[in-house]
Amino acid sequence: MKSLIALASEGNLPPHQFMDKETLDWIKANNPGFQKEKLDKEKGKYIIDKLEKYLPDTRWFLRKEIIDSIHGIRHVAREISNMAFLLYEEDLSEDFISDCFIACAMHDIRRENDRGDEGHAERAAEWVRGNKNTIEKYYELDLTMTDLKQICSSIILHELPYEIILDKRDYLENKLMTDYLKTSDALDRYRLPKLIWWINDSFIQLIPSNEARAFAYWLVVESEEIYLYSKKSIESVITALESINSKT
Repeated sequence: MKSLIALASEGNLPPHQFMDKETLDWIKANNPGFQKEKLDKEKGKYIIDKLEKYLPDTRWFLRKEIIDSIHGIRHVAREISNMAFLLYEEDLSEDFISDCFIACAMHDIRRENDRGDEGHAERAAEWVRGNKNTIEKYYELDLTMTDLKQICSSIILHELPYEIILDKRDYLENKLMTDYLKTSDALDRYRLPKLIWWINDSFIQLIPSNEARAFAYWLVVESEEIYLYSKKSIESVITALESINSKT
């Protein structure tokens, strides 16, 4: 079976794409220069706590094939972790932070495939609107109509390039959450099998620090390495986080 990097070079990536050793070795070989550093203990705990709290139910995915693919639960888990890294110690309301994590958890759950899959964000937002009670029960919280609007707006906008949303009312009314979601998503692009698909500052508004990039890169490398031998998606990300959780 051909690797993702081989298939990507041929322009022949399949509808459902799964990490392989050759592609992971290529990701390691193309390290942008990031050193592996331990996280501050409290920050590491915050990230793991948020991940464990906001991971979505895998039964919410539209296609079972997506759960362990490159847009599946590991991607969602790492994106939640990236979001937590960005939000740590930011002076924002708890309600806003919670909405950010829910948007993060839901943004890709209604994907049909691992390609562009135009419309997947609209499908996710529609599912969130139609399953408000399920989400509230699962996360043990109450969502106001304002919460729901912000979450769904951010989800829809995450699929669209900034060049077509910068002057749109939905974006202007929900800029910060959308920016956090888009940057958290972009930080996990180190998993993709072409360098031109990795995070590019010209495509985002909220520019992450080098520390955030290094964290995201090594989280991809370590979690995917663990997954390749364990085949346990959620556990692979949590284990990877635990390995970088505290300074020694």
